[in-house]
Amino acid sequence: MADPPNNGPDILVDFCESGILIHVRHRSGAAEMRLDQGKRRDLVATGAVSLARTLIVMALAFLSEAAVAQSTICAGGRVPLDTSLGTPFVHMRLGGHEGNFSIDTGASYSVIDSETFGVPPKTKARLAGSSLPTVDSGTFTSLDMRHSPAPAGHLAGIIGTDFLSRRIVEFHNNLTEPYMVISAQRCSPKRLESAGLVPVSQDGYYSSDSRRLRPGTWPIPIIYLRIGSIVAPAEIDSGMRNAEIKRSVIFINQAFLEALEHAGISMRQDGFLNNVDCTGTHLTSELWQLESDPLAFATREGRPLIQYGPPLLSVIPPTTCENLARKSEPFARIGALQLQRWGVTVFDGFDDKIWINRALASSPVPLYRAIALAVNDFVGWKVIFGNSAEEAQASAHSACNQEYGNCRIVETVPATAFGCLALAANQQDAAKTSWAFRTSFHDAETSAVQACTEQRGGVCKLSSHVCND
Repeated sequence: MADPPNNGPDILVDFCESGILIHVRHRSGAAEMRLDQGKRRDLVATGAVSLARTLIVMALAFLSEAAVAQSTICAGGRVPLDTSLGTPFVHMRLGGHEGNFSIDTGASYSVIDSETFGVPPKTKARLAGSSLPTVDSGTFTSLDMRHSPAPAGHLAGIIGTDFLSRRIVEFHNNLTEPYMVISAQRCSPKRLESAGLVPVSQDGYYSSDSRRLRPGTWPIPIIYLRIGSIVAPAEIDSGMRNAEIKRSVIFINQAFLEALEHAGISMRQDGFLNNVDCTGTHLTSELWQLESDPLAFATREGRPLIQYGPPLLSVIPPTTCENLARKSEPFARIGALQLQRWGVTVFDGFDDKIWINRALASSPVPLYRAIALAVNDFVGWKVIFGNSAEEAQASAHSACNQEYGNCRIVETVPATAFGCLALAANQQDAAKTSWAFRTSFHDAETSAVQACTEQRGGVCKLSSHVCND
């Protein structure tokens, strides 16, 4: 008689001088875990039976974590990302210091904060002892970054394309726990294609080999942007966000605007955008809303890969530190918001390509989503997104009732235009909540806090905010 199939895990435990080594093999994969000598003493003291049970539980838990890690496309080190401020940050160690570093595909060189590292500003330092996978050491430019935003404190540094272009970098967004996979090894195009990704050639804009770059070009990844008959490259800047309005803005140069006007693309001026350049100079740029022509991210030949509704454009004014504004040919820039929408994106400097999700190549969809707010008479509330106001309202009402009961819809942000919803609560009594819907994040935040102070009394503080882009 044949032996029954073994559906359980095979676990081999080695006791050695340095500790305990656990090998686990299961139909879902294999993993290896090492426990140091101190942990060995703690476990052995529990007795043989308890020890065996404990090791099995720990091994299976570790195997489960290993299986999750296998959801990555290319082999490499997996690093958690903090995107709470809209752009990707990693918490890492470098040169004896720890802090939050921006993963910035729009920065051609890597930076450290002069105060954190004790290095004079505008000088370079060779640092080692990095905890970021594949980055053991490197040369960093020191800048004063005390006022640069970062999660839970100021910015400790920036990892730019001087490192990123010489690696495979895999972003996984649209998750409750976004992460990055980074590797110094090549990744097979067949592996990427089988994962449902399509390549976009970089055409001399992004490469691990500077000899393959266009003259006078730094390695900044691009995707092609198509509006009507106009096709032009757009830099992908993962470090760029617009905290002022939280809005889906595509940045273009003057040459791009003139090309659109010459092609007869219908658009109207829609206000101005305030920004700050790398020298701290405050700039004002024009905003243009396209009337009907959709926005498409495309291949070099103009074949659409991702399509949205008519975009809002911001014309970058000339400035001493803005290369894009000085280009004579049409050029654009997109920020971290687009990367988050794309879900999975792979930057491959070895083969001069980026890879994006094939499933996104569908018919044009609106730039905006609907938002609905449902509340009950106590402290309970739910904010839910939807493709339409009706869908968002139904989902918010259902989710609120399931958790709190006796809920009603009190505010809806339509999917037809940009809008933000903010909630503010009394600091002494969280049940005293007010909300506001406005066409900018700043206005929604200010109005919600003001309404709470006037209607609820006491000191109010912003408790939540969302925008529909």
